[in-house]
Amino acid sequence: MELSELLNKTDYEWYEELFKELSPTILKSINVQEVIEKSVISAEKVYKMLQLENSETNLTAVIESYGVTVVHVDELISSPNIALYDDSEKKLVIFTSTVKRLHQLILKKGMGELIDEKQFKQLILSHELYHIIEMNEADIYTYSKILKRKRFGFLKKTEQLPVASEVGAYHFSKILNQLQFSPRVIEVLPILA
Repeated sequence: MELSELLNKTDYEWYEELFKELSPTILKSINVQEVIEKSVISAEKVYKMLQLENSETNLTAVIESYGVTVVHVDELISSPNIALYDDSEKKLVIFTSTVKRLHQLILKKGMGELIDEKQFKQLILSHELYHIIEMNEADIYTYSKILKRKRFGFLKKTEQLPVASEVGAYHFSKILNQLQFSPRVIEVLPILA
């Protein structure tokens, strides 16, 4: 797929694809469109709740206001993770080497005019900020128990749906950073390399 095609995909197409990637086994047991719509509404709710003026806001300070320490680690890791939030330790680790490599790929693919290095770093922080907020604030849909499952054929159990959380985080970071394309485009760039 060409970069221009990726940039023109709708948010809904990206989010539906995310469901297929992360939760293919539950597609028949839930209304994907409804979960996507509610996750998008949740992202907009969090954005309004924060009352951030724009992406120039010091997101590190906002993250730290939740008692979370932001740590930058400059080591190469074998994982594709850009950042990792550990709720038990209240620590957000940003893997700066991975961030730099991915930003170089953004430049190589000709997306430098669409998102510069500073915006890219803000995009990462805003994505993680959403996860921190949903874990620490009440009544955030994407962190609630959405998925109803039967255990042993009759016991019903409800569980969180991690893919809904990701949809919320992607949408929140898109709104906050005023992107004209889905942040998921950046995720698939290594595949195009």
